[in-house]
Order: sequence, then C-alpha cells, then structure tokens
Amino acid sequence: MNVITVSVTLAAVILCYNEALASCTYYREPCFYQNQFYFLGERWQSDNCETCRCKRWGYKCCTRFWTPIGLPEECIALWDQKQCQYQIVLRKDETKECQKEPMAGVL
Repeated sequence: MNVITVSVTLAAVILCYNEALASCTYYREPCFYQNQFYFLGERWQSDNCETCRCKRWGYKCCTRFWTPIGLPEECIALWDQKQCQYQIVLRKDETKECQKEPMAGVL
C-alpha cells in the first residue's frame, strides 16, 4: 500500500481509492482523442473523468474514484464533474469549503 500526502480540506478526512469501483474500457484503435494523437505510454484525461493511456495494441481508459471518508457531521462531499474530484463543503452552506488542512490519503 502506498501512502500519499495531499493538501485538501479537513484534517479528519481520508481519501480512499477503491479498485473495485474502477472500470476500464479498452480500445483497439490508434491513440487518438479529441483531434490529438498520443504516443506509446502517454496519458491523458477524458471528458468523462477517465485516465487514458496509449498501449501497443491501442489504448485504455479507466475511471478512478477517490472517496472521502471520515467526514465530520458538519461537512459533506459533493462530486465536481468539471474537476473530476470531490469538494468537501459545509452541510449547511454548500458554497463554503470546510476548514483547509493537510491530510493523508491511501493509494
């Protein structure tokens, strides 16, 4: 297990990557996405929050979900499709983030 440190909101929150929630789609075609060619080994992010990687046989795109756990009662996690990540905000006022603190996550 790799441990990473990230600067995100809330000291008590842990981000967990659940391998079971990741799903991959395999494309047996040239590494071409949104009018751009990619070389062997190159990675890019799709519009659907997928991480794609060029392989010898084509490319694969996998969804990745980092799930916040251990939130205090006053906070909730909202999915931000544009940034492909959760935003940790106050339950009573979703326009305000919870207190910003460094924290650890598990990869």
